[in-house]
Amino acid sequence: MQRISKASIQSKVTFISRYLVIYGFLFIMIAIMTATSYSKTFLSSQTIENALKSFQSTEVLLAVMGREMPPLLQEYEEEVPDLSTSKFVVDALTDIRLGDARSLLGREIPGLDAYHTEILIAGEGTDYTTLPYESPPPDDFFSSAEDKKDTSPEEDKVPEEASVLIYHTHTWEAFLPNLNGATKPNEAVSHDETKNIVNVGSMLKEELLKYNIQSQHVKDNVATELKERNWSYPDSYKASREIAAEALAKNDKVEYIFDLHRDSVDKEITTTTINGQPYARLFFIVGKENKFYEENLRFVTELNKKLNKEYPSISRGVFQKSKAQGNGLYNQDLSEKALLIEIGGYANNNEEIRNTVAAFAKVFSKMYEGDMEVNAQ
Repeated sequence: MQRISKASIQSKVTFISRYLVIYGFLFIMIAIMTATSYSKTFLSSQTIENALKSFQSTEVLLAVMGREMPPLLQEYEEEVPDLSTSKFVVDALTDIRLGDARSLLGREIPGLDAYHTEILIAGEGTDYTTLPYESPPPDDFFSSAEDKKDTSPEEDKVPEEASVLIYHTHTWEAFLPNLNGATKPNEAVSHDETKNIVNVGSMLKEELLKYNIQSQHVKDNVATELKERNWSYPDSYKASREIAAEALAKNDKVEYIFDLHRDSVDKEITTTTINGQPYARLFFIVGKENKFYEENLRFVTELNKKLNKEYPSISRGVFQKSKAQGNGLYNQDLSEKALLIEIGGYANNNEEIRNTVAAFAKVFSKMYEGDMEVNAQ
């Protein structure tokens, strides 16, 4: 009788154990992902949900199979994620990403959480030292908002052929050059729509009309909505969503939705000179959590490319935020062509802003005409 060596037995046991562990892990991961794709209620922990979002079922399968078939890893090297167990556990339980110090320090250093913003397309001079910064208004600002009016302004009536909706989640964002006596960045807030970001929306409406593009500009003061409902700053997008949804319900021809903001970083970052003229630099934010993420990203990528081609350095780029990094949705699930556009910063003046709005309208009009031609075919 042939004797089986102890080493041979151990080798076979190790082989079987390895496959049991690998395929057991694979089965659990795929089961969880299948369940969560059917209904998110299967996950009671937002932390687990966020952790699993970084792994796609196909990528997991490639990673597991690649451990036993090395040539497979070479063939799909760029598509296979790091499936380190320790890395996954640390990320899932602590939301700290190994190799990214920002995920750890951002919890301990005030203001560093802003650096969680992801740069998808970097504009000229854009890096993690020049990231956008969102600055809430003073604590007592909302209490000073006027009560809601019974009638809407004349400008808010829906044009018959309006295909663009312009609105503002942070209506109070203003510009120091328009405010008498204001000198500090946190003082660049106002309920006056002729001095805040709402005025930029009016500029855009005018510029679009030059290209025969009808738009609806909703000027509803979100600060008033927050005050009346006893809501706070983090509820801004919830309030503006209702405003935008109401406008869309009245006009089913709207295809493009623009939520206009302004940044809170210094003027040297938000200003550029093109052909001797000053421009307030703009940028775009894409919400990672919205169902039209891919469509919105494709649209804004093309628009950003065309802007920088015709007006070099006008765009600071395209940024992405998830729920862990911001609102994550930004009402961009309301349309496949919904944009969050930040135009200039607190220190930019009307000339710089107007130049940028005119440039944006010109470039957008060309994309708009192209879309109309495609839709007509």
